[in-house]
Amino acid sequence: VIYEVNLDVNPEISDEYTQWLKKHIEEMLALPGFKNAQLENVENTETSTKKFCVRYLLESREALESYFTNHAAQMRQDGQNRFGGKFTATRRITQTVTKFSSHQQAVIQLKYFSCQGRAFPTRLLLEDLMIPYKYEVVPFDIWSTVKFGPESGPYRMLPTMNYNGVDVSQTEAIVNFLGFKLNLFGSTDSDHSKSISLCSAAYTDILNPLFQMFWASIRLPSLNIGELAGHSITRMKVIVKCYESFLQASGTKLFISDDRTCTGDYFVFYALRVLVDVFGKEKIFNECSLLQNFYHVMGERPNIKKFLSSSDVMSQPFTLSPKERDMIQLINPFW
Repeated sequence: VIYEVNLDVNPEISDEYTQWLKKHIEEMLALPGFKNAQLENVENTETSTKKFCVRYLLESREALESYFTNHAAQMRQDGQNRFGGKFTATRRITQTVTKFSSHQQAVIQLKYFSCQGRAFPTRLLLEDLMIPYKYEVVPFDIWSTVKFGPESGPYRMLPTMNYNGVDVSQTEAIVNFLGFKLNLFGSTDSDHSKSISLCSAAYTDILNPLFQMFWASIRLPSLNIGELAGHSITRMKVIVKCYESFLQASGTKLFISDDRTCTGDYFVFYALRVLVDVFGKEKIFNECSLLQNFYHVMGERPNIKKFLSSSDVMSQPFTLSPKERDMIQLINPFW
């Protein structure tokens, strides 16, 4: 919520008033719910008065109402006592409907293998928001020869992304970079923090362990699959319950962090998509009706639905492990 105060100040007191106003703004920011403020000079060619605009960002409308009830009269009276009759103030309240950015002009190139894997949350985000990008497939059979070249980024891993000439590596870093560029972290610091944590939990505790299990019989043929799956799946169950709790706390919101999609929603949706494929909806959404609704809402978003139904995506495995489907059958009973 933006609380805007527009001031017309007599030029005789403009210097003194400006000094007082800066201290006044600092006092306002010490009040509950005020996050930051911006003091602006307003160009004025019509009158001789000095014009200022002060824009306060608050956590919520409730915080602003609390200010009106408990603090506004006192804070306004101080200015009247000092400069009464030599300035006027008008006020208005605005709320952000939608944030826009110039991302349509960005040149984005995403590089990964011919599977869904770790690049898929990024692709879901870009497809859903209709942001053009080039998807370059790196053949897996030549990976060993290019792994230590510039194609693999500084960490010798895919995916990598180039955004207007800036190279970004690592799965979570790519999505969080796009979140920063496209304002996809929610409207508050709390939403921002939650969005990042959603990405991290989905990747660290669900996607990465599952993908490692898909490869386990190839890379570690003597490994006991029960030992491998047991701890990881126990952790996955905890994360799924946490997601349900987040939705319970958000009331009637359709998305986990804010009233519009954030980076975390794409990660969570993809993690759920893999879990459902491996273990089935009945197991995953047992006692998680809100999470099941979230999964449905995300899957029915027109651009995501179109993308997921494309022949390219439907034919892609999660990983390139030749034993992926066999491993899914083996680990299914452990949920």
